[in-house]
Amino acid sequence: MNASPPIQYRWCSLLIALAIISSSLTLAEDTDDRIIQQQRQQQQRYVAAANDVVAQNEDNLAKLISSRDSNNEPSYPQRPNSNIQIDLEEYLSIIMDNTTLSLTEHTKLTEKKEEEDNIVVETLPEPPKNPAVNQFPEKRFSLWSELTKHEQDTTSRLLHYNENTWDNPMTNPVEMLSFNELTIKMKSGLSVLRITQPEWDCHVNHYYGYTWDELMKVGVHVHLAMLGWTKESWEFGNVTKPDIEWMTWEELSERQKLIARELCYFNEETWDEWPLSMWLVEWRKTKERKGSTTTTSTTMTSSSPKVVQ
Repeated sequence: MNASPPIQYRWCSLLIALAIISSSLTLAEDTDDRIIQQQRQQQQRYVAAANDVVAQNEDNLAKLISSRDSNNEPSYPQRPNSNIQIDLEEYLSIIMDNTTLSLTEHTKLTEKKEEEDNIVVETLPEPPKNPAVNQFPEKRFSLWSELTKHEQDTTSRLLHYNENTWDNPMTNPVEMLSFNELTIKMKSGLSVLRITQPEWDCHVNHYYGYTWDELMKVGVHVHLAMLGWTKESWEFGNVTKPDIEWMTWEELSERQKLIARELCYFNEETWDEWPLSMWLVEWRKTKERKGSTTTTSTTMTSSSPKVVQ
């Protein structure tokens, strides 16, 4: 009968086997780490390549727009950075083809919209004339410093104005009231300033103090409806107001400006509520020049000799 190996040899063999298995597992883990690291590096290269493509495409788009604006032929992109280890030529070509197509389509759509806007302005009827537009309150469109001491005292005491609220239209809460909503004292203050009811309601209040039914009585509900207002949006605060309420004068179309003038917004400054000190003096000079030109033209026409038949 063969004698079994000593127990120390069996333990030694077992330890060697465990060492071999542990070494294999470590090697496998190292191999997996290297693969993961390589994958991460490859992913980073792809991300960097994509970023380069985006930057290149933005530059080319800017060049296309610039060349279009200067009426030159568009300068098409060159091949991307040759150091990129990924073929991006086809991808970039597709992007630039789409960009060129988008610019062409945008140009056509813009031209079509301009033509449609012109047609709308020509075909739609003009807004009704508001007689109050021609009743201009000269005193209200004067600087505080131009008022007499008596007028300043009266407006302060009866209408609660001061220099700041007078020179900045729509900053005094009283201007949100229609003429009929004013107290007797307030109306007497307007009388001192020689401001009538139509002048106040149109040029100062712009009909904000009116109900919709009151607007209908004076006929200006038509103008407000043309600007997108309804009875609900005009009278109820929880109803969404039309976009025009937040638009500046420059954002209005020519037709919208035409309608706004019938609500006594006679220029950009009154619509955008500029301080009087920023525009009033220059506006007066322009108005005087136009008046003198009209007078001269009328005089020349009336003094021209008649043709004897």
